[in-house]
Amino acid sequence: MRAIIIEHTGGPEALRLADVPTPEPGPGQVLIRVAWGVNPADWKDREGMLAMYAPYHFPYIVGFDAAGVVERVGAGVDKPRPGDRVFTPGNHGQGAWGSYAEFMVANADRTATIPPSMSFAAAASIPVAALTGWQALFDRGGLQAGQRIMIHGGSGGLGSFAVQFARWAGARVAATCGTANSTTGRVRKTLPWRTTGIRGHPTDWICWWTPWAPVPCPSAWAWCVRAALTSASRR
Repeated sequence: MRAIIIEHTGGPEALRLADVPTPEPGPGQVLIRVAWGVNPADWKDREGMLAMYAPYHFPYIVGFDAAGVVERVGAGVDKPRPGDRVFTPGNHGQGAWGSYAEFMVANADRTATIPPSMSFAAAASIPVAALTGWQALFDRGGLQAGQRIMIHGGSGGLGSFAVQFARWAGARVAATCGTANSTTGRVRKTLPWRTTGIRGHPTDWICWWTPWAPVPCPSAWAWCVRAALTSASRR
């Protein structure tokens, strides 16, 4: 199969298109014909920044997010079945080869079925961002209905999922969003509370669920830190 590999960590010049053996699914695994997505973690992985989490065995196929069609299944796998459309964060974080390839192997229990109305491109953008948001809110944060939560970067890849998850859970949600982000308007429609512009560079929007006004400060990041500390101190 064709794959984009690295034989050493480094910049974009380290990426190389190569022919490599097609992997075989082991027990509990599936082989997926891949339509892959590009995740910000990919360049960090390429540059060696994630070595503390998983070993590098060169040649190394990068890529976290993937969607595609199940080609074959390993022993003990009932679902998904060959021909099913699935998306997955893969096994890449466990040191396995990634999604920048025609085929990849993933644990069957780390896959989910793609709805009929969803494209491979849309599905491939989901796994890492959505899973990270879910883990932060519920596995780590223990978010419950009725609680209030501030999500910074609510119009980003991770944040846009986190906003929807928190609303689904019955929490009262506020979010900061950069005005340059094309999804900011969607977040403003999702959250029913007052939206206020603040000064800074770049100017951000915040969907407030509290009566106090944001405090202008020199930079958006400094404002976010101050807002987070202020909101926490009032609880």
